[in-house]
Amino acid sequence: MEYPLYFLQTEPFAGFVPQDVIRWLDGNVPDELLAEAFVIVNNHCSALMHIVGEDDVWGDQALYDWNDVEDRMISIIVDRMHEQGIPLPEKQGTHYLVAPFMVKQGYQDCNGLWRKG
Repeated sequence: MEYPLYFLQTEPFAGFVPQDVIRWLDGNVPDELLAEAFVIVNNHCSALMHIVGEDDVWGDQALYDWNDVEDRMISIIVDRMHEQGIPLPEKQGTHYLVAPFMVKQGYQDCNGLWRKG
């Protein structure tokens, strides 16, 4: 079975800005969609960190805005883990923190990138 990896270099939600995604998150998004959206945003933030230059004002703002979305998603995921009785891992770091939730949704952490399957 093939598992393609996509490195996003553009907005992860075509036609949407980060604030739109935050409003979408406030609509009680099902776990499956939250996990899928987290993959997109998390991978996008990782890509932005690698391509934004020191003097790239737009890039800095984009990274800041999408990191806010990612932080909001992490907060929701942690809340849902508490609600579902999923213990928080002892290891530090975003991927470790959300891993039990993501695994429950069928995702694997592949050296910092999430993939389904």
